[in-house]
Order: sequence, then structure tokens, then C-alpha cells
Amino acid sequence: MTVISGAQDLRAKESDRIASTAAMLRAFGVRVTETEDGMVLEGISRLRAVRVDSHGDHRIAMTAAVAGACAAEGTTVVEGW
Repeated sequence: MTVISGAQDLRAKESDRIASTAAMLRAFGVRVTETEDGMVLEGISRLRAVRVDSHGDHRIAMTAAVAGACAAEGTTVVEGW
């Protein structure tokens, strides 16, 4: 289990990056519980391939690209569907 905390500022930037990151990780199959200031992640043995919306945020796109490199098959990162 991984706990990320103290990141409450990420909810108040241009977008809620905690929610966006949690949603992206859930798409890959990661068990994620959002908290007020971060999230709790429970690992899995293999990420699944997905199509991920970056929501116009290059940080989400890069995170998805790295996670996609670890996925069982190819992953597609797009901006807006």
C-alpha cells in the first residue's frame, strides 16, 4: 500500500489533479481511495491497457504514459474525447 498525503494544494490548482490522477489510475485497474489531501493506492500485479483522457494536463498525460509503459498491452493517451 502507498499513501500520498500533504498534497491538498493539488485540489485547488487549475484542476483537481488528485481526482484526475485517481481516476486515471483506477482506469488502469489500481485500487485507489481519495483522501482530502492525497490518496491511498493498493498495488496490483499488472496494469491493464486503457485509453486515458489527459484533461488537457501534461502532468496527467506523462503519468499515464509511464503507467501505460508498464501495462499488459498498449495504452492510448488523448486530450478530450
